[in-house]
Amino acid sequence: MEPAGWAKVDKVRRIRYFSLDGRPVASQADALVAGGCAVELTDIVVDGSCWWTLGFEATGPARALPDAVNASVALTFDRSLPAGVALGSAQSLSYSEWLSSTLPVRLGSG
Repeated sequence: MEPAGWAKVDKVRRIRYFSLDGRPVASQADALVAGGCAVELTDIVVDGSCWWTLGFEATGPARALPDAVNASVALTFDRSLPAGVALGSAQSLSYSEWLSSTLPVRLGSG
């Protein structure tokens, strides 16, 4: 049992890097040198409940960022999602929004 106000959180992060034109690159250094997009899928377990986060972070010249993100999104979702999985706006929260909406209830302080 965790002390009051604390929760046990386990995370496993998976990160893939894409160049500005959406080609996969071998490493973060390769993506950062010329700009690109990191796609991070994180498996989070909080007090036995499983959650997933998905984030896109682009670097490089400002004019190239929308295309970098769009190309990375297209490659990330080039296959259909599993049955029953929906990624709509209702499921789209920033990490801090998710924490504040989920953890206070789980910790009995909300």
